[in-house]
Amino acid sequence: MNLKLKIFALSTLFLSINSYAFNVESLVKHAIKEHAPNVSETMQEKGPELKTPNTCPEHYPFGQPTTTDEKVLRRSFYTCRVGYATQFDPATKTPLWVAEVLKIENLKSSVASRENESFVPDPNIPNPAQASQKDYHASGYDQGHMAPAADMKFNALAMTQSFYYSNIVPQVGNNMNRGIWQELEKKTRSLAIRNDGAYVVTGPIFEENRGTIGHSKVSIPSHLFKIIYFPKQKEIIAFLMPNAPLPKTFKLNIDGSVMDTRSDLEVKQKVPFPQFCKNPDQKPRGCVEEDFIVPFTMIEQKTGFKFLPKINSKEIQDIYYKKLEEQKQKQHQ
Repeated sequence: MNLKLKIFALSTLFLSINSYAFNVESLVKHAIKEHAPNVSETMQEKGPELKTPNTCPEHYPFGQPTTTDEKVLRRSFYTCRVGYATQFDPATKTPLWVAEVLKIENLKSSVASRENESFVPDPNIPNPAQASQKDYHASGYDQGHMAPAADMKFNALAMTQSFYYSNIVPQVGNNMNRGIWQELEKKTRSLAIRNDGAYVVTGPIFEENRGTIGHSKVSIPSHLFKIIYFPKQKEIIAFLMPNAPLPKTFKLNIDGSVMDTRSDLEVKQKVPFPQFCKNPDQKPRGCVEEDFIVPFTMIEQKTGFKFLPKINSKEIQDIYYKKLEEQKQKQHQ
């Protein structure tokens, strides 16, 4: 076989291989296209666009939380999950707020468990815009749920989605995430059952520059808030806690000062010194959830968000002022 014939034969073989590969690729793409809707129905976010707000009103029946900050609006991602909705800020690598409706039947369910779940990036948010497990490793901070995993026991997918980083912030662990904040989450569920359901919005506040963690530079919140609205009673209660150790009990050093209970890692990573509440005589004491009840409007002022835009605030009774009035009456008795 001369050189020209060899070249012709090799060219024909190359074209045949390319044609076969193209056909295989076309078949694969067709199969993916055919089956993609099933994947979307089970794992993707509910809603047409991540940049489009108001795609899951069932999670914020009194209006999606709104802000007039154009920069925040332009850069935000919006996700709709089985158990919650969130507005996520790639600048802080955290949610700005997470909204959920607590129903009695869901809270009493135990279909799903957090066992075997792990924290993972949100599959619908670009990875450079969110945190990863490496960011939290040896950071001194917990991976703190905004919509608690314990609220998601009614559905296995809801439980899995609650571990997405679009629902997580860096939170002090000892005496906070694994202490008073956990107690607040339990109290929220109890109040929802007692009051025939509740609407809850939870999120971080970055009032002070606490720095960041990890290679992704995940912003550390200075405070965390939780707003609980009871539609049937038209009552609202709001909590604002510093992102710091808030022990219920404490020990004193020999010199009478409060003992530092932080771990070596927490001290190294500049986790705040334990904070204590005070009695009327200004003596320090352990804190309870009720110490952090604030006016609902305070959280709106600090965040720049309207959390119940469809409701006239004059029609809502703020439990903070109700408790304040009760205290005044006790003092006059």
